[in-house]
Amino acid sequence: MPQDIRAGWEADGWQVIEVDGHNLNEIYSALRQATLGKNKPVMILARTVMGKGVSFMENDESYHGAPIKPDQLGNALKELGGIENDLEQLRSRRLEGPPPPFKINRAGFPDVKPGEPIQYGTDDKLDNRSAFGKALLSVADANLSGDSKPVMAVFDCDLAGSVKTTAFGKKYPDSFFQCGIAEHNTAVVAGSLSAERALSVWAAFGMFGITETYNQARLNDINHTNLKLFCTHSGISVGEDGKTHHCIDYFGLLNSTFGWKLITPADPNQTDSVVRHALTNPGNFAVVMGRSTAPVITDEKGLPFFGEKYEYRYGRMEIIRPGEQVALVTSGNMLAVGLDAWNRLTEQGVKAMLVSVSDWSDLHTNDLEMLGGMQEIIVLEDHVVKTGLGTAIGSALLESGFSPRLTKMGVPRYAPSGKAADLYRILGLNAESVANKVKDISERIGINCEVG
Repeated sequence: MPQDIRAGWEADGWQVIEVDGHNLNEIYSALRQATLGKNKPVMILARTVMGKGVSFMENDESYHGAPIKPDQLGNALKELGGIENDLEQLRSRRLEGPPPPFKINRAGFPDVKPGEPIQYGTDDKLDNRSAFGKALLSVADANLSGDSKPVMAVFDCDLAGSVKTTAFGKKYPDSFFQCGIAEHNTAVVAGSLSAERALSVWAAFGMFGITETYNQARLNDINHTNLKLFCTHSGISVGEDGKTHHCIDYFGLLNSTFGWKLITPADPNQTDSVVRHALTNPGNFAVVMGRSTAPVITDEKGLPFFGEKYEYRYGRMEIIRPGEQVALVTSGNMLAVGLDAWNRLTEQGVKAMLVSVSDWSDLHTNDLEMLGGMQEIIVLEDHVVKTGLGTAIGSALLESGFSPRLTKMGVPRYAPSGKAADLYRILGLNAESVANKVKDISERIGINCEVG
């Protein structure tokens, strides 16, 4: 159907620059003109021809999904400037065997200093997303260029206040890019920039940064980008926002790629460490956080577990509390629920091991061996139970030759709108339900329990 594309954009107040889309000089001139323009937003309308350069292919849509015939190749290459016809040589090389594996070159990733860690005490009350915002600004302050600007670009889609990038945007407005409600475009722009020796950060809700933009995440993986994606409001911790905004498939989706590394920090202290790790290392990282306040996790002495002496090791599990025969494995901010359950179990004489997993994408062999020595493993996660951490651990254990009994406690269905605590209770993911499950399992395998 014919359209007057130029008139439509001009009617909305845009300046339109029309160019020949096959003329690089015209394209460059238009981009230059658009960059210098200050009065209006600029749209470049590049007119192109399908099959440009080969007379018998131009404007013939049949070539969109089918190649030209071998006897046409010579004429086509001649029209394109006398390119050598080496088809037979390439065919013979194909018969020699598979091509060598593609090597990813991360040499262009910038040298980023982690800055000084921020420590939170047991009296601090904040959520992981707030710890992310503080860590982001800290890393920016530690990596200023000659013009006192941070060597990073931060992208936002009208969510700065919620994802905690407002402070960065106010302090470094020239490095903060407001893209509006255009998540698919932002995923592409932020990903593309990260492949050009720039530190590129995008903060969004989990539903918008992962679920809605999975295809763009997949394309970023294909193109070996270095995007740092920080997703808040994930899982059913979003509560009142309802099932349309409960991002409960973040790992299931990204685990279908080959390069994304997904991390769910357990508390504000570990969030600080994780953010600094993601920002200073190459590759695509997705750091997934909830919305609710996350208590500072303590050790058995009452000190912050992920505090001053803690050293984040990507891919490693953390034993929060010792135990035997039964391991309760938690993910991300579900560690607080697991710790509450562990305390309840201890009062009843059940000594289960409490383990925290933050790095879902790469499970370490030593940790799998440790879990493999257990009789029972219970995995607690704020994720679709079918495609989450429990499934990943179960598969990895079997592939490693271990076969303990595995119980998965995750999100079994779409949850209604309500307070996060109520939703966890309704779905059987609160501390009381978890403790009862672990106790029942312990009694079944013969671990003595005191009646509480």
